[in-house]
Amino acid sequence: MNLRSILEEIISASGGRTYPGYPDKYLWVEYQDGYNEVIMLLTENKIDLVRDFNSATNDFPGERYVFALIDIDQEIYSYCISKKINCIKRDELINIIGRSVIDLSLKPTKNIKDVEYKEDDSIYIRLETGETPKFIKPQLSKDEIADSVGVKSELYFIPFHFYSYKCDVDMEGKIVARTGALMINSLNGLPDEAVSGFELVDRWPFPHKEMDIKWEPDIAIHGAKKWISEHNIGYTVEEKETKYFLIFLRKKVEPLEDSIKIKFEGTYFYPFFISGGIALDGIRGLIYNVQDIF
Repeated sequence: MNLRSILEEIISASGGRTYPGYPDKYLWVEYQDGYNEVIMLLTENKIDLVRDFNSATNDFPGERYVFALIDIDQEIYSYCISKKINCIKRDELINIIGRSVIDLSLKPTKNIKDVEYKEDDSIYIRLETGETPKFIKPQLSKDEIADSVGVKSELYFIPFHFYSYKCDVDMEGKIVARTGALMINSLNGLPDEAVSGFELVDRWPFPHKEMDIKWEPDIAIHGAKKWISEHNIGYTVEEKETKYFLIFLRKKVEPLEDSIKIKFEGTYFYPFFISGGIALDGIRGLIYNVQDIF
């Protein structure tokens, strides 16, 4: 029996999803409302394991849990309380999992094909079965990588979905057309401005790790409109002269959301160099926390 798989099913039934975080021995969980949690399955009565968990997840922006599969010492429980880690003892865990498994068995299953999406102007394209994304060639030198994250870094290729868009923006009563591009991380669904001018290759022959797609293009795109709206907001300054003063009025300008059109352009493996809790963008040279990538 694989307890991790059972927990993943329970999480999925609760409206969440697990994603590949670092270290991968923990369960990294995200829910649709933005709530995040990370879970450690404690199988040995060793406080050092819990200390390692605290160190690895200290900056995690969500709830932290230790699921004790064995009877633990008071020292471990007290340590968890002091570090604001939710410690679920064995007896409590048995009740929670048992109840959840029963509820899961009573819940009617729904085929993903039955999910309906509202018709709109966006273009959804699902990758064909067996299609392999191309690799974006890293642009950083070995020295740049070593200076940023250290010599002992691993190259990860993360699948990103790329989209182009156009929208109309109201500029002081004048409608102006704008175009742009964004990319969405297929592991966590987070959007970002798309890079350009990169080189694509069919394969990467050197040692690396490839991550599987978690959010397909048609699912990931649902958060794109919000990002486009936020990144096309601007301001205009209007002068108003009175008898004694010159007044400057600052007016907000934002896009017309109904005008936003999004087109899927393709999925590509994007390079990141990982060392410890740091992720180095292999194209732009930006530094991230690995939790922001996975």
